[in-house]
Amino acid sequence: MPNLLDASDVDQQQGGIAPGLLNEGSPVSNDRGPLSVLFPSGPYGNMPGLNLKALRKSQLLELGARLVAGSGPKPQGTSSPLSDIGSAVGGTMQEWQQRLPQAANSAMQLTQFQYQMQGRQALMKAMQKIGPMPQGGSPASRTAWYSQMAGAMAEAGSAGLPLAMNFANLAKTNNESTSDLHYVDGVLTPQDVQANPNLGKVGDYGAKGLDPKTGATTVFEPKPRLTPDQTEIAKREIRKAFTEEINPGNQRALAYKSFQNIDPNDHEKGTDLLRAKLVGQMLGEGNAIPGMDPAQAKTLQGMITEMLVGAGQLSPGTRARYEKAVRTAAEYWKSHNSTILNHYQHAAPEGVDTSDYSDEWQGIELGGAAPKAPKAGFDPSKAVSYPK
Repeated sequence: MPNLLDASDVDQQQGGIAPGLLNEGSPVSNDRGPLSVLFPSGPYGNMPGLNLKALRKSQLLELGARLVAGSGPKPQGTSSPLSDIGSAVGGTMQEWQQRLPQAANSAMQLTQFQYQMQGRQALMKAMQKIGPMPQGGSPASRTAWYSQMAGAMAEAGSAGLPLAMNFANLAKTNNESTSDLHYVDGVLTPQDVQANPNLGKVGDYGAKGLDPKTGATTVFEPKPRLTPDQTEIAKREIRKAFTEEINPGNQRALAYKSFQNIDPNDHEKGTDLLRAKLVGQMLGEGNAIPGMDPAQAKTLQGMITEMLVGAGQLSPGTRARYEKAVRTAAEYWKSHNSTILNHYQHAAPEGVDTSDYSDEWQGIELGGAAPKAPKAGFDPSKAVSYPK
């Protein structure tokens, strides 16, 4: 038989994350039924993590205990049953007003702690999959790593979004500061080292990557004098490192060339499916594109899905958006590969010939304006807006 404990004074919530009064779930309205009159939720009714149903049941049991304690025999004339009931109810309601904020604070702290732990677990999982940040190679290798980490953290859900934002901003900043470096051979000056102690020691000789706008030394690659044997070893090692870095972008260049070679007036279903396949190949490791924030990469993923589903039936407006998104992705890849080639051609030690190093994006005309970051910056909510 239904009773106060079973009354629908609160919405049904999801399974708890810990025993007791805390519960994980979406914010819900909880003030319904008789218990809400005795124990109102006040400003805490929509707080995620607070299990009001369990809290109210506990307070109702406390009220019952007070009523039982006050129902025993008393000297005649000292009190009445109604006054005993009023005292028990009033005391319980006063205790509720103190207990509810304490439980809400505990729920909030536990929820925050859980998000932090989930974020750390997602970070560890992403680093195990992607690996540590590259210490050698060109500056573009760091941009690619930041972008991959941003994508991985965005895919981890709400707990990973703060870290996704941080990695996305790092990728954007690193890409902007290193994509057009002007390399010169020289020594590190006191001003260089004071501005960036990580470059090396004053007087070190090597290739200095200068910011084209400020002239500041952004990157430094030492150029030690090598013996003939050391030079031969360096040739092999540097070519191997360059090939490993440039190859992912070269593969995307070949996919984009094939995409460009498709007749733009051919809107047959099979042709659209081929377009979607080629653009899918342009996405990088973890569906990330170096320098592009996860929201933009996710938008491109969603458009690939749209092309697959609506192949042969897409409107002119949709095709125009698709072309623009693909061209933006191509701009990022072209800039990425250009940074790699620029670095290796100018930072190699004396005696190591890099003149035959090549980039598949060279010679590809993209057309349109260069990609610009969204005015509002990285929007984490958009990074998880499309289904996988």
